Amino acid sequence: MPPQYPSPYLSRWIIGKARSIYFAGCPYLLSRSPIAGLPVGSHYVRMHCAGYWRPRGPSGMIPGGAHLTEHTAVPRTGFSTDGLSSHEGWEAWRNVFAPLFDIKEEADEPATFRADIDAFELPTMVVAQIAFGGVSQTGLRSKELIRRSDLDHYAIELCLESDGYLCEGRNGTAEIEAGSIVVLDLGQTTALKTTNSLSITLTIPRAILDRDCPGIENLHGIRMSGPGRHQLLRDHMLSLYRHLPSMTRAEAGLASEATVALVSACLAPSADRLAQASGIVEHTMLDRARRYIESRLDDPHLTPAAICAAVGVSRSNLYHLFRHSGGVAHYIQERRLRRANAALREPTEWRTISQLAYGYGFASAAHFSRAFRNLFGCSPRDIRDIARMRVMPSPGQAATGTFIEDWLKNLRSH
Repeated sequence: MPPQYPSPYLSRWIIGKARSIYFAGCPYLLSRSPIAGLPVGSHYVRMHCAGYWRPRGPSGMIPGGAHLTEHTAVPRTGFSTDGLSSHEGWEAWRNVFAPLFDIKEEADEPATFRADIDAFELPTMVVAQIAFGGVSQTGLRSKELIRRSDLDHYAIELCLESDGYLCEGRNGTAEIEAGSIVVLDLGQTTALKTTNSLSITLTIPRAILDRDCPGIENLHGIRMSGPGRHQLLRDHMLSLYRHLPSMTRAEAGLASEATVALVSACLAPSADRLAQASGIVEHTMLDRARRYIESRLDDPHLTPAAICAAVGVSRSNLYHLFRHSGGVAHYIQERRLRRANAALREPTEWRTISQLAYGYGFASAAHFSRAFRNLFGCSPRDIRDIARMRVMPSPGQAATGTFIEDWLKNLRSH
């Protein structure tokens, strides 16, 4: 019997009509048929010849507390070399990408090769995280491979980690550094050279991007980086991959449409495309600004100018982002007050109220106390005193509001 191999990265967008792969001369037919004992909600690809399957079950919950099921979760599959020898893993890796690239190792024998792919199938794209390392390799998409392949797609690749990733195409050779984005047109010849890599890739049919992003084929093999719209696309790709496990298929469909609009707006901006993607652009920029503020609430140099520089927006655009929060200064003050409120409720918090005030950027304890009372209707000392008197309810005693609050905090933390 042939050896068993992990499930390859497959989808109707990537493999097209292919429904088999070959290893050591043995064909492996692939399908999505039920397997006895597989948990409900798991998605898998089965190699009939080897009998190997790899479940990738949904890990999130939908609104209302119901678990994602096989019919509501986004289809997910994966590939891993775990449990294989380096040679077996390398050959399986080459087979997985055979429709896309002819992969060759630069060394004679792969000594420590490892790889892992985690992929989600959306209505208009495949979103995948791809990690590999241990072997210096070249992936070649030649004219011959293009002719015999029925793939007609663009791959938008975000490089997260790399130790020297070179992309050769008609526009020359580009070094793809961590944090940069590259567009690969699968209708054009390409040579990719690297040893260790971690990336997130959106693979989108040509017809969609040719319609929504005219001229994208001219970006083939060009490295794009820096602040502004490219940073915006990086943040969105990371957020999309992070949240897909907890999305329903319906939510993923909407996210897929928004992502295409954002890709078009970021890679070939025009008035029409920017207007179409304005909602997702604004949401992503606001989320990035909020995360930056949250990580620096105790920084006395947290100013609008610092936020603009970090996020890559103008001062006027920053004020526009926070227009529904009373302005950026008001938002920062409220977040600092809420952080201080949470600290005062902790029995282990040893800082005095004055130290907390200065620690969260207030000019004086009096200013801090006035702002605190305006927001919460009581003084910081009142909150600290209440926290020190909190006790668990005895049998038959009604639970206090703070007891219920602890329950809710625990729910949000999972």
